[in-house]
Amino acid sequence: MPVDALFLSALTAELNGAIIGARVDKIHQPSESEVLFSLRGAGGTHKLLISAGGGVPRIHLTAIPYENPQSAPMFCMLLRKYLTSARLRAVRQVPFERIVELEWDTQDEMGVPSVKRLIAELMGRNSNLALVAEDGRVLDCIRRTGLESPRPIQAGLFYKAPDAPDKTDPLGVTPGEFDRLFSEYAALHAYQTAPSDINRVHEEFLIDTFSGISPILAREIALDGEEMPERFFRYAEDARQGRLQPYIFTQNGIPKEFYCFGLNQYGKLYEASRFDGGFSELLDAVCGERERAARLNQKVASLRKTAQNNCRRIRKKILLQEQTVEESLQRERFRRYGDLLMANLHRAAEARGKKSIEVEDFYGEAGEKAQIELDETKNLQQNAAQYYVRYRKLKNAEAMTKAQLSASRGELEYWESVAEELSRVTCQRDIDEIREELAPPTPARKQGAKPGKQRKKAAEPQRFISSAGIPFRAGRNNRQNDELTMRAAGKGDIWLHAQKIPGCHVVIDASGGMPDEQTLLEAAAVAAVYSQASESTKVAVDYTRVKHVKKPPGAKPGMVIYSEFKTVLVRPDKELAQRLADNAR
Repeated sequence: MPVDALFLSALTAELNGAIIGARVDKIHQPSESEVLFSLRGAGGTHKLLISAGGGVPRIHLTAIPYENPQSAPMFCMLLRKYLTSARLRAVRQVPFERIVELEWDTQDEMGVPSVKRLIAELMGRNSNLALVAEDGRVLDCIRRTGLESPRPIQAGLFYKAPDAPDKTDPLGVTPGEFDRLFSEYAALHAYQTAPSDINRVHEEFLIDTFSGISPILAREIALDGEEMPERFFRYAEDARQGRLQPYIFTQNGIPKEFYCFGLNQYGKLYEASRFDGGFSELLDAVCGERERAARLNQKVASLRKTAQNNCRRIRKKILLQEQTVEESLQRERFRRYGDLLMANLHRAAEARGKKSIEVEDFYGEAGEKAQIELDETKNLQQNAAQYYVRYRKLKNAEAMTKAQLSASRGELEYWESVAEELSRVTCQRDIDEIREELAPPTPARKQGAKPGKQRKKAAEPQRFISSAGIPFRAGRNNRQNDELTMRAAGKGDIWLHAQKIPGCHVVIDASGGMPDEQTLLEAAAVAAVYSQASESTKVAVDYTRVKHVKKPPGAKPGMVIYSEFKTVLVRPDKELAQRLADNAR
């Protein structure tokens, strides 16, 4: 659901009451279409998010932590240049439009006080964010439009607001004017006011006639055609008096929609409830997590495709190698044919020029015959030698192909583990670590060479504390699995892993002795949750001492072998995993 003009008026009023007079402390640009301001004022610190993306363009205070890129984009650097330490003096909405202007008191390069405007146009795909100087010139914008555009927005051009639509003010219309406008609209468009059409007629009339009426609000007002005027003036009076309240609409407990009124148009599809919090918190609840997940999914899409393509390619290779091994098992037949031909060399004249020969099979039962195909251009001894060659080739191929098959299965297991860990990424740092893991190794930097950028500190394994108070950890990816199991864990700690499927390594701290059974089952449940079988009802999880876990030479990250293990059956419990993770915070 988009943020329409009416909802935006409620957001603007909320921002005016919370951040006017606050100064800019920091500015970040988490993505190409989002800007995040850290503000400090008399009311404390706030984070103001302005999103001009294609999801839900919006402006509101947020409590969601956003990750920032290692290098700030150019627009972010420009905002830092002009707005760092600026004081917010006003937040204004262009009447009945999805446009908000933030006015800042700041100083120019010479220290002379000046005013800058940050204009957020929150209009779906046409959303934009422009920083405008006091003389009306655009300093820069987050999305530039060319000179061929009807309304070009570029650095150096004067900012031009969108043309105001020729519509009526919904808050100033009288009942008589409303009836007249509807009669004129109906006559002009020659609508048939049949019962099946009346709601559609009313919706289009409201959208085409009045400023700031979005399709969702028009649909709500026109829900009962006969009561449309009464509903219109009731909503208009609520908007005029500022009686807008945040409402959330859920389906099976999952937030789906939001608005500043309780809506009846969804019927029983969604459950409507008054949201316990402000409009900013409402947008955090509905849009924040959903858009964060969408951004992560978009970022891992190429990695996921690489993993899936590699898995598909390796499975085809394994199938061919298995067929080769199966064929090689038939090699004894060729050695037997060679022996039978050598035993029948006295029949060379009889077999000359023939395509096959029938001989007595002394490897079979008494009196059994064997029909052997021949190359008519060769004699019996040469045909026998040819069968011996085929036998030796298949014998050598079996040993070679079995080694290749073992390597292919290990490679498939690795790429399946990559695909599994991609399904568990929670932040950009997780993605960066997986990219580093998949990147080809680079030669060591020569001594004295100029160092590059300092590498970001790697994320630590996820921490948990069991119901009995015993800590344990789980790797977030293959590199963390290696670090946790092979270096960080003590030899006597307990190591767990889902049996024969990709998943994380879990290590229970056993420095205080063998953990109790409940802790063992809880850690096993976490290992099941963070595995390929997370949606199963029962998962087998192996556990052993860390000292029994070995990494074969040359094995890929996360790949280990283990011995002297026991197995437990557990149910993957995501709520339990979250609760144990919360215990460790």
